[in-house]
Amino acid sequence: MDIRRKIGDASIKLRDLASSTRNTVSAKADNVAMELREVRESISTSGSSNLEQYVDRVFPKTTAPAYVLHHSNK
Repeated sequence: MDIRRKIGDASIKLRDLASSTRNTVSAKADNVAMELREVRESISTSGSSNLEQYVDRVFPKTTAPAYVLHHSNK
């Protein structure tokens, strides 16, 4: 085998390895992004529910009389 052919074969193997690595990393990154999205949505949903419960406990809903005064000259 001559040196040019060895270099060509090595280049092809390296290209294939880089492509495979890129695809693997991309797939893993997509999985991590999806997991993070799910965690963020879960935290957002539970956090908002907990906040509503806390606000309702601190400031219970009640009714109060209200008067509307019109301050216009017309």
